[in-house]
Amino acid sequence: MTYFNTKKIALLAGVAGAVFAGAANAAEINIYTTREPALVQPLLDAFTKESGVKVNTVFMKDGLAERVLSEGASSPADILMTVDAGNLVDLVEKGVTQPVESDVLTKSVPAELRDA
Repeated sequence: MTYFNTKKIALLAGVAGAVFAGAANAAEINIYTTREPALVQPLLDAFTKESGVKVNTVFMKDGLAERVLSEGASSPADILMTVDAGNLVDLVEKGVTQPVESDVLTKSVPAELRDA
């Protein structure tokens, strides 16, 4: 595995750890994503192999924010992964995101790229 892939796995682990902070044994996470399956699935498979955490993925081309809004508080989504920053802004503006506290993310993502 290359350094680049290890860094991506560490980042995903940081997100997963933040999502499951306080949970004794996080056996699986649910990701809703607009990324092409062929682009993201190898990363998710490597994460599962390295961490033992099962990743359930829902791939969708459009309508991510609308789906999460319609599911409301009962949405099973733990992580929303988008293709671009515009989609992230849309999710934030529609109020379907929440803050994430993670040392891994704080160290890996420059402050100017993190939302206040």
